[in-house]
Amino acid sequence: MPLKVWKNIVKLQRGFLWGGATLGRKIAWVRWDKVCRPNSDGRLGIRDLRVVNLALLGKWRWRLISGGQGIWRDIISARYGLLYPSPHFGGRPSGFRGASLWWKDVSLLGSSVEIGSDWFSKGVLKRVGNGGSSSFWFDPWVGDIPLKIQFQSLFQLSDQQLDLVGEMGYWLDLEWHWVFRWRRDLSVPEIGLLEALLSAVQNTPLLGVVDSWSWRHDSTGTYSVKSAYMVLSAGSVASDLDSLLARVWKSWAPSKVIVFSWQLLQDRVPSRQNLLRRRVIRDPRDSFCAFCGASLESVDHLFVTCDSISPVWYSLFRWLDFRFVSPPSISSVFQSFLGFGVGRKIRLGWLLIWHATVCTIWNSRNDVIFARGTVSIESLVDKVKLSSWKWYLAKNPGSPCSFYEWEVQPILCWS
Repeated sequence: MPLKVWKNIVKLQRGFLWGGATLGRKIAWVRWDKVCRPNSDGRLGIRDLRVVNLALLGKWRWRLISGGQGIWRDIISARYGLLYPSPHFGGRPSGFRGASLWWKDVSLLGSSVEIGSDWFSKGVLKRVGNGGSSSFWFDPWVGDIPLKIQFQSLFQLSDQQLDLVGEMGYWLDLEWHWVFRWRRDLSVPEIGLLEALLSAVQNTPLLGVVDSWSWRHDSTGTYSVKSAYMVLSAGSVASDLDSLLARVWKSWAPSKVIVFSWQLLQDRVPSRQNLLRRRVIRDPRDSFCAFCGASLESVDHLFVTCDSISPVWYSLFRWLDFRFVSPPSISSVFQSFLGFGVGRKIRLGWLLIWHATVCTIWNSRNDVIFARGTVSIESLVDKVKLSSWKWYLAKNPGSPCSFYEWEVQPILCWS
């Protein structure tokens, strides 16, 4: 996929994600590389099309090197020749003059600076049989690294750089004998390297067994687009916040609400403080809390410490028959919800109340700003109870729990 095409598609994706079908400039609240990380890493899980494209190109490379049959392979071989000098490395001795963009991408797969490593070559392993199709120096048939890299000085001196494993010796009385040809006599240190090389290539060719390729990142040994995508999208070690965000997704709440909670825990929602930082709000006097009007509308203030909101949490915990000590931040409140109860359904129930609460607070805040609405502790608590009950029944249609039972003791409904 051409880079320009990829950028245009990503631009459309980002515009739709943050602004829907509306026109005009939108604020990208979370970096795109984080959006494309999987849910298990605490991210949104949208596929990165650039990485998907590379993984699909890898499928073509795998079909070429693993001996795929068909007219398509004969046509490609006749048009472009074989991948050179080793199928997993790619390239051609005559270069790419007259070659299509697709063939260039397939041949040079993994050498992109953007990805940062030759991921395809590192992901394949050659299993040597009779040595009839395995490059002695270029293929990773001894360990994970090709011999040309393990023994660079010997490779430079070798007069058999392009020979196959089966061409590097001969059989005599059912015993394999290695034969090396050098451009000059070896020095004493180089003789020591040769002994190390001979020790490394103890796996001699086997008569009657055909060479084969294996993909390291799949238990079956066969290349798959999914495993390649996971390799290409693998990032750094997850932080504490990432581990926390990964637990947001499994819930009975609607997807839109879960995504809002995911943004909220990263402080990536359009609170007045965030809008002031991005200069959407110009006057700092317009950045005070929509509920109390006494403090800057940060995420922690709006959802936790505001005098109009903190009683909501206490009321909800009394409803759930738990004691609650208000933490200083929204992430601490979320962690406290994760710590209540044992068992899958109990945890899902608590997480459902969390999602319903933050969603209700946010919607009420928007009503105050845009519809000049009013809020009360009782009305907010009632909305949390009603919305959480509806979401629970939507995910558990066979549940006999009535709204009256939900109001009295919701834990009995979801346990």
